[in-house]
Amino acid sequence: MLVSLALLLFLLCHGTGKVDGHSSDMLALLHFKMPIIAAASDPNGALKSWNEKHPVLPVGRRFLHPEAPQACDSADVVANCSNLRTIDLYHNNLVGEIPLKLGLLSNLVVLRLSRNRLSGMVPRTISNTSHIEKIALSYNQLTGNIPGELGQLLDLSYLALGGNNLSGGIPHSLLNKSSLQVLAMESNRVGGTLPPSIGDALPDLQMLVLGRNLLRGYIPASLGNASNLMLVDLSSNNFAGTVGEWIRKLMNLTYLHLNDNNLMGQILSSVTNNTQLTLLNLKNNYFVGSIPSSVSNRSQLSFLSLANNSFTGSIPSSISNLSQLSTLSLANNFQGIVP
Repeated sequence: MLVSLALLLFLLCHGTGKVDGHSSDMLALLHFKMPIIAAASDPNGALKSWNEKHPVLPVGRRFLHPEAPQACDSADVVANCSNLRTIDLYHNNLVGEIPLKLGLLSNLVVLRLSRNRLSGMVPRTISNTSHIEKIALSYNQLTGNIPGELGQLLDLSYLALGGNNLSGGIPHSLLNKSSLQVLAMESNRVGGTLPPSIGDALPDLQMLVLGRNLLRGYIPASLGNASNLMLVDLSSNNFAGTVGEWIRKLMNLTYLHLNDNNLMGQILSSVTNNTQLTLLNLKNNYFVGSIPSSVSNRSQLSFLSLANNSFTGSIPSSISNLSQLSTLSLANNFQGIVP
């Protein structure tokens, strides 16, 4: 239970000034301690000795101290960080909801709470942390819609919400966030369509990770204008139609996941011209055409899956020149002999 309280205590103690020589953050913690003790939520008595004379809260083998220096992470949970810039509690066993008072941390730059068991909704009050650049809440148990207020964060460059149970659409305020470099919302229940201008609105985007959701419609051709894209994952959605020539423009593209959609048309001549491509997953679509011999020029390709499409022709012998290839899946497509 103490581990689950650590996050709440940590977040509830920030953003206030000094009172009578002591931090009012300490008083907030003392105030928060009372219902914990009253509710018998501290079976090990970890909070018993924590009082105004001894304002140190043991958390496992670490301590929560209202007068501690301004440095906080999962190994050293420190209170009274009125100038707190980073919260990193990645990969713990934290439970409960993300407190609304998180919005009091006006100087926060990095919030990393991924891979815990946090529940509830993404608090809208995060939009009050006006200097925040990185938000990582992936792989928790969060529900509800993605708050549009996140689009108000002027400096936001990294947003990772994947692996939760979020629903609704992607707020338009986020899809017009020109500062975004990473947008990751994979493995949720996010639906709707992508706006036609997404590539123009997010010119600095490097990673677009939206796989395993409920998105539908066409993949916007404007993605080709987001020239810094290195990773595109739109797998396991309901995208349809042809892919077009936008892939050919992405000269930095390294990982492309379009598998498990309803995509069709020819695509291989576009993607095999990319010199940086390391992973190409197109399985379980309706793509047509043959494997061009130019595929052999992609010497860095380590993963190639074209299975369960409508490709035709034979497997070119030049595919044996892919010296880095560790996974090759061509099932239910081709004819002829094995090269």
